[in-house]
Amino acid sequence: MADSRFAESWLDSVLSAVDAETDSATRRAIFRECSRRCTEHWAAEAARARAALPGATVRDLLATFSSSLPGGAGPKIAGGLIEWRFTGGECPCPVARLVRHPALCDCGVEHVRGMLEPLLGRPLDVRLLRSRRRGAEDCLFEAW
Repeated sequence: MADSRFAESWLDSVLSAVDAETDSATRRAIFRECSRRCTEHWAAEAARARAALPGATVRDLLATFSSSLPGGAGPKIAGGLIEWRFTGGECPCPVARLVRHPALCDCGVEHVRGMLEPLLGRPLDVRLLRSRRRGAEDCLFEAW
């Protein structure tokens, strides 16, 4: 049990340092790499969904893919913007079960990007609009 508390404290310290001591480009690169392992499975699922639905609209791709995700609920499209939301009582990130640090939301941005880019077959910009870790009821991302 003491090892678990130590690991939680250590990870919280690392996240605090990354948040405080790095610029946004460096933070993005760090969290892109950190999210890679978590995102690999879902990126492969997204690529399979895209291959299975040739010629599908963005709306259809998003609806099909999000229905297979735990916590992925009803993406919305407005103009060229995609709203991606995680709902439910808990953050889908397994690390967030250990540490409740808001810097993990930056990792979530890279996770969403890592899923949606292979689904849509193009690079995307993604930003976090709100999150549970930062006081909201859900986690909402915007991609374009």
